[in-house]
Amino acid sequence: MTLSVMTKFQLRNMRLSLLIFCGVMLALVVLAAVMARIVPDTVSFSSMEASAGIFAFVCALNSFKENFGFALQNGIPRKRLFRSTLIMALCFSALLCALDQLLHLISLLVSQGTGNMRWFRLTEALYDIRYAGASQLQLTVESIAFNFALYTALFMTGYMITIAYYRMSRWLKLTVSIGVPALVVVVYPLVDLLLLQERISNALGWMISAALGIQAQNIWIAVLTLALLAAAMAAFSWALMRRAVIKG
Repeated sequence: MTLSVMTKFQLRNMRLSLLIFCGVMLALVVLAAVMARIVPDTVSFSSMEASAGIFAFVCALNSFKENFGFALQNGIPRKRLFRSTLIMALCFSALLCALDQLLHLISLLVSQGTGNMRWFRLTEALYDIRYAGASQLQLTVESIAFNFALYTALFMTGYMITIAYYRMSRWLKLTVSIGVPALVVVVYPLVDLLLLQERISNALGWMISAALGIQAQNIWIAVLTLALLAAAMAAFSWALMRRAVIKG
């Protein structure tokens, strides 16, 4: 099986999930337009970047085991499978970016005649000062670049996590499944709030803000950071995949 055929095979496996996601997001846009005609208050509808990012992450979590088993059983080298996954991730991110732009256009059409419906992008919320007097072309181009890097980084992060989880023993999986949520939900809030007076949260917030260029209001810092994150997750994924074996 060639690289292009393997890539198409993986994309076809995502087709149904993508169609369902498209339907849900379209329904939300129509619902927001209906609400804008019913209620007198302003109806704000955020773009789908956050939802699409979570969707890409979840899809990646479910995209390794079946494809890995299929590839090895049909004599497809791991390297070819990994390269096809990288291409698929880029194509998948591009499709999500195109869907976001399509939904934006649809929202403009369905909101005609309603002055109280506002559609805003994630980039407008994060970089409000930058786009206060920017042109629509600049906003669109930079939003697409940001979204593409975001979706790719989240997909590769999910892919690395699912390979790592696949490689774990049963007891290690159980330990991680219980320990990580307990650490995040219970231990971290108690230590941060009661002992350190939110110093950890403040430090993490500052680091994220700096890494995404929010402090400097420079979206290209975020694009670079997310691209580096995607590359790092891809490298870790390949390191984990190289010695993975088929499990029952």
